[in-house]
Amino acid sequence: YVAAGGDGNGSASDPVGTLTEAVTLLGNNTRIYVCGGDIFAGSFALPPGVSIYGSLDCGGWGSATVNPKPTIRGTANQPVIRINGAGETALQALQIVAENANDYDDTTLQGNSSIGLLVVDASMTLEDVTITAGVGAPGGEGEDNAGQAVGAQTMPLAFNGNNGGTCGVDGGLAKTVDCSGMTTTGGKGGDGDTGSGNAGGFGLPNPGLIEPVLDGD
Repeated sequence: YVAAGGDGNGSASDPVGTLTEAVTLLGNNTRIYVCGGDIFAGSFALPPGVSIYGSLDCGGWGSATVNPKPTIRGTANQPVIRINGAGETALQALQIVAENANDYDDTTLQGNSSIGLLVVDASMTLEDVTITAGVGAPGGEGEDNAGQAVGAQTMPLAFNGNNGGTCGVDGGLAKTVDCSGMTTTGGKGGDGDTGSGNAGGFGLPNPGLIEPVLDGD
């Protein structure tokens, strides 16, 4: 049994003052009764199979819907109530309020969450329960590019495929050399096109275009 301001042993005639105390003193008991409409601060783990009931009269521990509901207000960055494990658990006539989260995980940079009730594997019954989550915290700032693996933005030639020969790639440039006192020029390579490569340019001099002049008979 829990009543704000109590400092007893958890019995109906001598209740404890907080829910965390009640959980500690449970023993083999599987029910926690909370009277009054007070605020109980602090997050806690509720053993699976243990239930909490509110809207009780602090005078005789009678239950009525007109009685005020107690509020359980958790610790920031922690679920207000955590239940982990198989078992039947009931929450009745309670207000559960999660504080706004703050800060973030140093490793993942994920902002902390604001969670009212976290249940893993347990079977839950909720009756006349209001759960209010707060605002989650912003994540940490991401690292700049200098601290990350290289990608296409920093090394495009290493990550982007080269254009194929039929995708508009320019042909090789014409090259000029001196050959026994006569200048000759190799034709420019043909440019790539969408269907096939274009023909290369003529070299110079080009006997096919200009007939050579021969001396003698």
